[in-house]
Amino acid sequence: MAQLAEIEINDNWSNKPTNSLESIFRVWMPQTAADHDTRLRVMKLLADKFPSVAWKICIAQLDSGPKTGHYSHKPRWRNDAYGFGETFKTWTPIFAFMRDMIDMALNWKGGYTRDLLGDLIQHLHDLPEEHQAKCGVW
Repeated sequence: MAQLAEIEINDNWSNKPTNSLESIFRVWMPQTAADHDTRLRVMKLLADKFPSVAWKICIAQLDSGPKTGHYSHKPRWRNDAYGFGETFKTWTPIFAFMRDMIDMALNWKGGYTRDLLGDLIQHLHDLPEEHQAKCGVW
């Protein structure tokens, strides 16, 4: 899916590989049965193999503005997807994954381009104060 997401599709349809990936990694309502550690491990793999796709997913998790999400379809012929993909009931898992995404963005392996720095500056107000202080090191 990440390989498909590398091709930018400029239309008004929302059913795109990038949107599907973003829904899997959405901090407040991940559309997957994968736990926190598995999602983080996969994000690191994506950052190694598909850095431009991983960056978009990572930076999207930092946005503190209003959010909308849609539920992924659950198959009818098996029940292993039921009970997953719901909005988290507490802030703990949301903040935990968000902090991991912040750490990933602030320690980006491939270095920073002007566009990546621009994305970080755009989301600077979304970062906790201790992470904002790290941005002064650049």
